[in-house]
Amino acid sequence: LDTDADLSVQDRTIAKVRLVDENLKIGDLLQVAVDHRPELKKYEQMRLAAKDAIRVAFAPLLPQVFGTAVAATTGARVARGGVTGQSAVTTGAFSAGAFSTSSGASTGPSGRDKRFSLAEVFQLGIGIQWTLGGLGTTEASKVQVAKWEARKAQLEFARELTKVYKEVRDAYLDVIDAENLIAETTDAVNSSREQLEVANIRLEEGVGTDLDVIDAQRDYTQALIDKASAIIKFDVGEANLLRAMGRITSDNLTAVRPLGKSQL
Repeated sequence: LDTDADLSVQDRTIAKVRLVDENLKIGDLLQVAVDHRPELKKYEQMRLAAKDAIRVAFAPLLPQVFGTAVAATTGARVARGGVTGQSAVTTGAFSAGAFSTSSGASTGPSGRDKRFSLAEVFQLGIGIQWTLGGLGTTEASKVQVAKWEARKAQLEFARELTKVYKEVRDAYLDVIDAENLIAETTDAVNSSREQLEVANIRLEEGVGTDLDVIDAQRDYTQALIDKASAIIKFDVGEANLLRAMGRITSDNLTAVRPLGKSQL
């Protein structure tokens, strides 16, 4: 809220206000806390980052694989006197990615003409390069360090998760204790009120004293104070439960209806 705004009390009578639906089970409350507590989101991202760091550290231990593919029109098919021969003569050569070809006609030993036609040549290659420093011990040590860092992040996440679980369970138990205390103090108020009525009747009938009435009034006033304290404890416990769940906002604190499953 704006710090410049002046707040005034709307209801001056203490009342029991439920902010979280009583039908929600502790498992539901814990799940809401896991989904909304910012601390858990922080440690979860740290855990995932540490886990990915293991892959990064392991990358230098992997070989580099590369491939090549070449398609060229080179080589020759030889035909003599219109008849295709059984042999082929390659007239092209590869050099630094370039090639040369030649074609034409020449005369063989028998005096018959040779005719050349170009042929396609395809070349596929694959290469693997593996570079290891210190026989791989340096990279292996980095991988081990990354694993320990990931383990550390996992333990920190588990510790924070346990802390959140404890806060939710403690707040939940405080609400239950406060609710039971309200029931007990209500019975005490009713009992002390009856004792005060009896003390007044005894005084009117002349069988009681003013001291008995004063003691009954004191017990009745103390019972009212205890009930008011129990109600305040319950309301504060509800607010603490909202905070433990990660859902404490001004809207939820002043909502007319308690936070239920439909709002989670």
